[in-house]
Amino acid sequence: KLGCITQYADSFSQSTIPTRSEPPWIMCGSRDLGASSCANSGNRIPAMSNSGRQRKARFDPQSYEATTFGTKRGGQTVSERELSDIMSFLDQSSTILEVGTGPGRITRRMAERLGAKIVGTDVDPRMVKHLAAKIRKMKSPAERPIDLVVASGQDLPFRREVFDKVVCIRVLRYLESPQKAVDGMVSSVKQGGEMILEFANILRPQSLTQLPQYLLHQESYPRLFRKKEVEDLVSSSGVRITSIRGWHMIPPKIFALIDNARVVALLSRLERILHRLLPSELMSRSIVVYAIKD
Repeated sequence: KLGCITQYADSFSQSTIPTRSEPPWIMCGSRDLGASSCANSGNRIPAMSNSGRQRKARFDPQSYEATTFGTKRGGQTVSERELSDIMSFLDQSSTILEVGTGPGRITRRMAERLGAKIVGTDVDPRMVKHLAAKIRKMKSPAERPIDLVVASGQDLPFRREVFDKVVCIRVLRYLESPQKAVDGMVSSVKQGGEMILEFANILRPQSLTQLPQYLLHQESYPRLFRKKEVEDLVSSSGVRITSIRGWHMIPPKIFALIDNARVVALLSRLERILHRLLPSELMSRSIVVYAIKD
């Protein structure tokens, strides 16, 4: 049994009072949704139209995780390191919004380890359907309340101040307006609530492959961010940055090639040394921001 999978209207109004059957974080649209649109709606996946321009990065739900992290020991080590960092930020009593679930790597870990209420969004209906199928196969799914919504990260359909935590990993680089997306996340988090946001770092070694694109078009896609740009973007949204970290000074694709435990341990040790010696933005694949809404 999934949580509420809701069919959304094309436009939204915060002043509209929701039907009783809708969860408190959903912002109702101009059309009467009715109880039949909400809880326990089986396999129907919600659809939501996007306003404004947005390039959609299309990934295969079946192969995304294997493509990103590989199947060898090194790639799984990288994935576990990310998940451990994210989980240390969360707690049992939270209501958590994950923006950009993808096939559900983070969502599933939160469901396995936390008793928190989880709401996940993704712009790709195939990803939501894929994750919904995986959730149904989890043990004791009734004890793992997860609501899934098809929605763009820069057009979030939620009321103000309803979530305790917001998690957004590997999403902002694909959006036309990262500022609008962060503003929406900040709006949906409660006073005292916290956010973890990941940005693709312009100083990572892989950025060299995007240099010709930038020289030709004066922009790159996926989008790359400077640390100062990230600080300004997040701070201007009305939250206070509490910590900035770098992820992956050694590219994950190098780890993904390795299956030898000793080599993985050696590379991991080297990466820890690099993190101690170098600024967080130098060579890191990602800039990760932790922020609180005071």
